[in-house]
Amino acid sequence: APAVAYPSYVAVLRRLRRGLDVDDATVRARIARWRWRHNLGLALYSCGVVAYLATLAATQTAAPLFFDCCADSNQSRAALSIWYASKLWEWLDTAFLVLADKPVSRLHYRHHQTTCAACALTSNIGGGTPGPTPIVDVATFLNAFAHTLMYGYYAAPALFKPFRRWITRIQIIQHATVVSWIFRAFYRRCTGSNFYGYVGELALYGMYLVEFLVFYAKDTKSATARSTSEVAASTKKKDH
Repeated sequence: APAVAYPSYVAVLRRLRRGLDVDDATVRARIARWRWRHNLGLALYSCGVVAYLATLAATQTAAPLFFDCCADSNQSRAALSIWYASKLWEWLDTAFLVLADKPVSRLHYRHHQTTCAACALTSNIGGGTPGPTPIVDVATFLNAFAHTLMYGYYAAPALFKPFRRWITRIQIIQHATVVSWIFRAFYRRCTGSNFYGYVGELALYGMYLVEFLVFYAKDTKSATARSTSEVAASTKKKDH
C-alpha cells in the first residue's frame, strides 16, 4: 500500500508547494527548524536501533550479527513495527525537498517508495508464520548505522563533515552485504522465508545497490570535474 500511496503523496506535496510562499524568510526559517528536528530525531532513533541490536547480539550465543545467518532474531514485534513506521517517517525527507523547491532524484523517489515493502518482507510485519526472515537483523543494523551518520550529517553538517564521502560508501556496503546475506540464507535453506520472499528481497536490495552505485559514480565524476576546474582556475589566476 505505501508503494502505491507514495506517488500520490508526492503529487499532493507539489500542489501544496505551489500555494506556499517559500521566498518568505519566516516560512523558510520555520521549514528549516522542522527539518533540523526531523533529521535529529531520525539520527537519534537510528543510533538507538544500533545500540538495541548490538545489545541483543551480545546476549545471544548464535546471532545473525555474529555471522550466523540462520539464527533466529530476538527482535520484538514492537521493535520491528517501529522500524516499519520509521520508513513512513522518512517520507518527510521528500516533503522538505519539495517545499524547498529542490528536485526529487530517481534514487530518492524509488528508495522512499519501496523501503516499506523491503521492511515488510524482511520483518514479516503482518505476523504469523513464517516469522522475521534470516536477514532482518543484518538489514536493520546496517540501515540504522548508515542512517545514524546520514541524518546526523543533515542535522549537524560541521560535526559529521569528515563522514560525508563515506555515507554513500557505507550505504553501498550495506546493500551489497544484505544481497550477499539473501543468497547465503537461500543457499542454506534457512527457515523464516520462502522462495518468493527471497526473490522480493533480492529484487529490492539489488535495485538499491545498483541505484547507489550509479549515484556514487556520478557524484565522484562531478567532484573530480569540480576539482579539475578549481585547479585550472587557480593556475590561470597565478599566471596572470
